[in-house]
Amino acid sequence: MHLFKLILIYLVAIISCTFLLLMDLPIVVVFLLLFMYVFALTMFPYCNTLIWSNNISKMDRFITKHKTKPVFAYPYAVAHETVTEQKLSVQKILSSYKQ
Repeated sequence: MHLFKLILIYLVAIISCTFLLLMDLPIVVVFLLLFMYVFALTMFPYCNTLIWSNNISKMDRFITKHKTKPVFAYPYAVAHETVTEQKLSVQKILSSYKQ
C-alpha cells in the first residue's frame, strides 16, 4: 500500500481510539473495533482479490503489479515465464524467508 494511505489509516485509527477511550468504553472493545478497522482497510483488499475472487484478470493484474515481491514472483513466473525463472523465484523466496 502507498505510504499516504497507510498514514491516513493509522491517523484515523489513533484519533478514533482517543475518542473511544474518552467515551469510557472498555479497552477490549476499543481494541477489537480498531483491529477490525485496520484489518478491513489494509488486508481485506488483498484477501478479497487473492482468496475470494473468481475474476482471473483481476488476479493477474494484482500479481503482475506485485511481481517484485518474492511471494508473488512465483505465481507470476508460473503464469508468464520459463521453468528456469520459476526455479529462480522459488530460490528467491527460500532466501528471503528463512522459516
